[in-house]
Parts: sequence; C-alpha cells; structure tokens
Amino acid sequence: VGRAIDVCELPSSDRPSNYGVLLCCLNALRLRSQSLPPQSFLYHYLDSHDKWKAFEDTLRRITIEQQIPGGGVAVPNINGEVINPVSSDGRQSPDINIDLGSVFATELGFSASIYKTYVPGEDSENKEAATQPIEDETQQGDAKKKKNKKKKKKK
Repeated sequence: VGRAIDVCELPSSDRPSNYGVLLCCLNALRLRSQSLPPQSFLYHYLDSHDKWKAFEDTLRRITIEQQIPGGGVAVPNINGEVINPVSSDGRQSPDINIDLGSVFATELGFSASIYKTYVPGEDSENKEAATQPIEDETQQGDAKKKKNKKKKKKK
C-alpha cells in the first residue's frame, strides 16, 4: 500500500504508465474496507496506516476529478446541449459519488446488492456467523477423536 501511494504522489511527469491501475486498486481497497466491520483485518490495517490515512482524501479528490463528465470542460452532448460539469463559482458538481452504492463502485465490481456500507449493530448476528469458520461434521468428529486419544494417553 505504501509503495502504491508513493507512486501516486509522484509529479505527473514521473508517474508510470500503470498510474490509473494503481488508483483503481487503491479505490478497491477503500471501498472494500467501507463494507467491513472494524474488527476485520483490512479495516484495521488501513485505519492504522498513517500514509493511507494521509492519502485517502487525495485519492478521493483525484477519483472525483476523474469522474467529472468531460474532464471538467463544458462539452456538448448529442442533442447540442452543453454539459457543464463545473458550477458557476468554479466548484465541481456536488452529486458525484464514489462510495459504495455508486456507479463508480459498481464499475469497480462492488455491486450495491452485494456490498453495503458496514453499520455497527446492523445484522450483527449474520456478520458474526459469517466470520466464524464453518466446520463440517467430519472435522468436528476428527477433533473429538484426537482429544479422546490425548485423554487416554494421560491415564
């Protein structure tokens, strides 16, 4: 993560050709961590990564700039109407969303029907069950047999 951020912070003349791919990967990490509970490894890792926390706002800004129709330049559409993505005061359109549930997230593979922003307390039973390893009956039986053998050896 740190090396990818270092590359993304290079001046535009020094950026490698895979700059866009790195931004997509970092956005995928950002989106996935939004869908995970705070106990998860990825959430905890990114939350404790100083370079990530310092870069996250920059990543969001760059991504929003990339999502502005026409690259921020007024562009006519097929009907001859001009699409002006920048408001009269020079700020970008406020309706660009790059979080879970957005078109951007869906294009990266984070479908709104599968990935939802984690809300503490919501569906806590299902989330706890999902994080527990599933053991089938044979695995449980094998574990019990091993414990019984150890008990017999002690006697």
